[in-house]
Amino acid sequence: MVFTDFKTFWNSLSKRERQQFADSANLTVQYISIHLRYCSRSVSLQTAKRLQKALNTFGIELTLDQIADKFMK
Repeated sequence: MVFTDFKTFWNSLSKRERQQFADSANLTVQYISIHLRYCSRSVSLQTAKRLQKALNTFGIELTLDQIADKFMK
């Protein structure tokens, strides 16, 4: 899967894949859909690490710096 941005990635997932991603990141689908899809909420370092792990599970390799640029304001 090619990563362009998180919103595009999230919208491309099926309902089942979204649940798997959320479970992998230890977040809820609702939290991701409301706050992270549009990058409207800054995340903690712990959440950034969980997002990185979940993205890696889906074959997307991002560094913490790349995640911080997007999600930590």
